[in-house]
Amino acid sequence: MAPINPNISLFRGENVYLLEKTLGKLREDFEKKHGDLNITILESEEELTANSIISALQAAPFLGEKRLVIIKNFFRLGESEDQDTIETFLEKLPESTLAIFYESPHVETKKRPKSTLKKTVEKNGNVKEFTIPTPQELVTWIQNRLQKYHTTISQKLAIQLADDCGLEMLTLSNEVAKLGLYCENREITTADLALLTPKNYAATIFQFTDSLNEKNARTAIEKLHTLAEMGEEMLIVLTMIARHFRMLILVKDLLETQKIPKHIIFQKMSSYDPNMKPYPVKLAVDQSSKFTLDHMKKIYNSLVQINVDLRTGKIPQGPGDKHLLLLELEKLIIQITHGQNTHHTA
Repeated sequence: MAPINPNISLFRGENVYLLEKTLGKLREDFEKKHGDLNITILESEEELTANSIISALQAAPFLGEKRLVIIKNFFRLGESEDQDTIETFLEKLPESTLAIFYESPHVETKKRPKSTLKKTVEKNGNVKEFTIPTPQELVTWIQNRLQKYHTTISQKLAIQLADDCGLEMLTLSNEVAKLGLYCENREITTADLALLTPKNYAATIFQFTDSLNEKNARTAIEKLHTLAEMGEEMLIVLTMIARHFRMLILVKDLLETQKIPKHIIFQKMSSYDPNMKPYPVKLAVDQSSKFTLDHMKKIYNSLVQINVDLRTGKIPQGPGDKHLLLLELEKLIIQITHGQNTHHTA
């Protein structure tokens, strides 16, 4: 294949919202110019075969100049033999066909022998990376999106909004639209966020854990109370925090003990939990670097001991006893942030 074939593209990245929006706009523009009959999308495992893909790629345009073929997750789901066949076919891809390989981070890679198709497309095609924005980019994005509603938001509240949505761009986009409509022609206030924006458990737990690492007891206790006020029982909150530290320990062990490269940590983690999502794992990789493995294990053991004390009655958990568990967790936060021994004593 000649270097940089303009008819071959690869769309990938963890910012699925922007990826989908970009692909949707491209499809819309293409349809206006060449018609919807010249657009083919291949995404089911039955469609992701060499025969199906080649048939779509070599078909002549119908009453138009170009064809658009979108091939979803073929690198992750396609068989090695089929990928090798497509790699060879791309050398004679018709000039009338635009081929887009779309790779979602939320699809687990099928275990099979490796093919060189991915590297060939990366080398000879147009690669478009859709990354999660930095915090400052998110603030700018939120403020720009609100302009069409003639609505403004301070940088502080924009950061809070992004934190509450857990950096999930689709959720964030919906929340921005809702706030824009509600606060049209005025500035968004703290009360508006409290009224309209739901808290995100996962995001709050990450913020809680960061506060522990920073030895910021006040913020950690605030985040703990936020979790407690989200409507779940305190035992569920305890379980979620313990599960999070267990994930950090697993990630840390994979990275440092087993020497697993960062780029395949998600694949390893999803073998433990098929429902695992890539973005939380990426955050866990970053967050685990802030703790030692021994420190995380001590925190996790303390959380487990609190759970044991609950189940054995050392910590009452009747209808009016929610504050007792909250108090135990607050004591643990103080011990962690002040560098004390974190082994719990009832």
